[in-house]
Formats: sequence, structure tokens, C-alpha cells
Amino acid sequence: MKKIIAITIIISVVIFLVSCQGISNKIRAVGYNGSARGKEQTGDYKGAIADYDSAIKLYPEYTVAISNRGHAKFNLGEFKESIVDYNKAVEISPQEAGIYSNRGLAYYKMGDTIKALDDYNKAIILDSNFDYAFSNRGEVEFDQRKYKLAIKDLDRAIAINKYNATAYINRAYCERKMGDTIKAEKDFAEARKCSSRKDSATIK
Repeated sequence: MKKIIAITIIISVVIFLVSCQGISNKIRAVGYNGSARGKEQTGDYKGAIADYDSAIKLYPEYTVAISNRGHAKFNLGEFKESIVDYNKAVEISPQEAGIYSNRGLAYYKMGDTIKALDDYNKAIILDSNFDYAFSNRGEVEFDQRKYKLAIKDLDRAIAINKYNATAYINRAYCERKMGDTIKAEKDFAEARKCSSRKDSATIK
């Protein structure tokens, strides 16, 4: 009986220590993720990726770090590699709209508009107020010369976030193609105002 109690205590201690180690790893992973974000802001994407690697090694299912690493790779022009990270992030967190939107943009940069639109649509289904997804989808529709459809999406993006400079720019291009240069110039002017703000929007 005493042996059974002793074994039970040992097992409990081991489980507790493993749990503590897991918590410690997650805290350290968050630290690496924060460091990586700081490096991204200075344009040090390779340094950021190294920190994301460290975070993910400590916490393999850290969706934020995996997705952020994909974004850093995207900024280096490594679109195919970024999609690999976004795919992994989607597997772990299939309800995160931002991951689909980011992956859609990577597909778009690779020329795969079908997959890009599919991801933007998924992002919008998950979050109907996600202005970046509407803005990005509008850009694809512009390329397809579906200007009225694109403007509808860009109108929605701006209604959600009036500081989304990208949406104004894309809508201006649509308006210019449709021959409405006055509206186009107004939208370009709004985009410049948004870009001067610290919280101005960019495609994500």
C-alpha cells in the first residue's frame, strides 16, 4: 500500500513538473514572438524569422508565431514558404479569419487568383467586418476587370475602416477605369490622408 502511495506521489510530481515546464516554454515563446515583431517593424525579417523559429520550437502549436513567421517570409518575397506556415496555422486554428486573408494574399502574389479569392471568401465568412479581406478581394476583382463588383467590396472595406488607405487606392483605380476621374482623385486624396496617420491601413 505504501509503495502504491509513493508511486502515485512520484507520478503526480512528474506531471506537475512537466506542466510547469510547458508553462515556462509558452512564456518564453511569447517573449520570442514579441522580439520578432519588433524586428519586423525595423525591416529585419530574417532576424524576426529566427526568433519565430525559437518560439515555435518551444511551443509547436503557437498559431500566432507560425502565422507571423509566414508574414515575415511574405515580406521577403518568399510566398511559397509563407503559405506553408499559413497552412500549418490554419490546421491549428481554422477559425482565424486573418490567416486565410494573409494566405490569400500570398496566393495572389503567386498569381493564383482562384485560391486567393477562396481564402478571402473564407475570411469574410468567418469575420464579416474584416476590412482587409474585402479590400484584398476587391483588388483581385479589379484585376479581373470586374470594376463594379470590386467597388462594392472596397466600399464595404471603407465603411468598416475609414482609414484603410489601400481600399481608397484600389477604389480610385476602379473609378479611373470606369472614367470617373473626379471620384478617383478624391479617393487618392483620402488615401494620402490615411497614409499620414500612424494607424493607417495596409494590405494584410
